[in-house]
Amino acid sequence: MIKNHLRQLGTWLTDLVFPPCCNSCGRVDTLWCDSCLVELQRLPLQPIYSNLQHLDGCAATTEHTGILQAAIHAFKYLDQQQLAHPLADRLGIALQETQWTYDSIIPVPLHISRFKERRYNQSEVLCNALMGVTGQPVKSGVLMRHRHTPPQVGLNRQQRLINVADAFIATQPLTGERILLIDDVQTTGATLQACAQAMRNSGANRIYALTVTAAPLS
Repeated sequence: MIKNHLRQLGTWLTDLVFPPCCNSCGRVDTLWCDSCLVELQRLPLQPIYSNLQHLDGCAATTEHTGILQAAIHAFKYLDQQQLAHPLADRLGIALQETQWTYDSIIPVPLHISRFKERRYNQSEVLCNALMGVTGQPVKSGVLMRHRHTPPQVGLNRQQRLINVADAFIATQPLTGERILLIDDVQTTGATLQACAQAMRNSGANRIYALTVTAAPLS
């Protein structure tokens, strides 16, 4: 109990000296302010479609820039999990435009070591919020990242493909299933392709992928 009190005191002192700031606008005392939340909710869709191997369709709601880039950073690295709901709302609207037909939603998994560091899988949190929008079930654990890979940041497309090759396996048969794969960001699509290949090898019939953002085309 004494350790908990000391930890809380340390957190209070840190916040006093270095108060948290909104990850978008810099407003003090919050990691994501109400004004930026409203702006995020009003941001229109500008869908980006990609043709990726092993996928029957792939889309993102817009480019990975501006307030959405800031929101994903806060959601993914700063434990701002409440941002999953406005992000899932965007995904839900995008899904209506695609008219894809699928049976279940599957998140891109984290390796267990990365999960222990972060304490949550942002893609799974996003899927659970999306389930509230679409009513379609989430199947967590169906796809597993059985090989730890270095972060994709800083790698080119070919390096990313090699990095995640055979990194994923399906933990159960998916014969005939139609699947919606969800992740926060698509950069080159290497991770989505590797996940889709693992599910295709397990018998999946159709596989679609949807992300909140996609890296700007160079």
